[in-house]
Amino acid sequence: MKETGGILAFERDRRRSALIRWGVSIFGAGDTTPALFFMPVTRVILITPGFTADEQDHNCLPTLQLFVLELLRQGLSVDVVALDYPFYNTPYTWHGARIYPCDGHNSRWLKPQTIWRALNIGQRLLRETPGTAVLHSFWLGWASGIGERLAKRFGVRHITTLMGQDVLLQNRHRFRFVTTGRLTRLVVLSNFQNDVLEKNASFRVAHVIPWGVSDAEIPPLLPENRPIDVLGVGSLIALKNWDVWLETIALAAKEHPNLRAMLIGSGPERGNLERLAQQSGLKSIVSFAGDMARPLVLEKMRQAKVLLHTSSFESQGYVLSEAAMNGCRIVGTPVGIATELGNCASTATDLAVLVSSHISDSLQPKAYTPFLMSETVQTYLELYNVAL
Repeated sequence: MKETGGILAFERDRRRSALIRWGVSIFGAGDTTPALFFMPVTRVILITPGFTADEQDHNCLPTLQLFVLELLRQGLSVDVVALDYPFYNTPYTWHGARIYPCDGHNSRWLKPQTIWRALNIGQRLLRETPGTAVLHSFWLGWASGIGERLAKRFGVRHITTLMGQDVLLQNRHRFRFVTTGRLTRLVVLSNFQNDVLEKNASFRVAHVIPWGVSDAEIPPLLPENRPIDVLGVGSLIALKNWDVWLETIALAAKEHPNLRAMLIGSGPERGNLERLAQQSGLKSIVSFAGDMARPLVLEKMRQAKVLLHTSSFESQGYVLSEAAMNGCRIVGTPVGIATELGNCASTATDLAVLVSSHISDSLQPKAYTPFLMSETVQTYLELYNVAL
């Protein structure tokens, strides 16, 4: 629809004026100007590109869902400003947290409107609880830029967690917005991610805080029968190197002719991978399960002996923690936290040796959970309550 005047033009000019009042660049906020004294944090305002649309939407950023639930369990008030998803702008309540969608639809054309909405929601929330709120944004992008602007204007603490590919070289344009003073307010999920960031941006951040698993999801007992030998879980995209996964399965199947493997997930590479599986003689060995709701994925993990993960990059690889929690032995490329949870190799030949060995091993007697979400939240609370 062409804006020629009237209401549409008025709304456009009003938003533009509002953004100018906030500053020419949403990213140019500089270092946060803190208040001289902070009361203990009682309210956490999260700023994220997306959040679950309802209580049945299990697959949308499960780590953030579990994080919010644990914050609530530990007695904090939680608000979530979701920039792009869900695709509507009506606030709603999720397990006691208030969610404020900005309806950005991942659209560059809607970005000014999305930013304007997020800033107005943020300032309203901050005015309700002056001095006891903290801003926590996710990904080094628009969400963190909005958090910086709000933090500077209201003199509140602002933490940003780098969640994934925001540390890769193709996103280096975002690094120029990171000042030296801000490094103490940035968090990565693994030492591996920090190493990648240092290689690409020539700086490291001060805090490494992995996402833990939820105490409520840790199985008290593990099954004695696991019919799936090897499991793969993730988006079927090139970054995950599923062709290496299939090559590894083909090599392991030479030693274990009755091997059974399952690949859970969907994505643009599925057709190519199914053709490759057929060409490699894996049609009767590998089943492509497509997307599954997260509770069903966790159940499949309890049925599998080995989780094989061949990604070329992971900030953490939360799927590795989920699989270890459910008794899988971890075999993968040395990315994220893989070296802390299992055995790693870089080639299909070496991965196949590890897979073959673990298939023959005795089953894991109990869940392996080196990272707990309750501990993740406690670490963040300590960070929130530091006067930055």
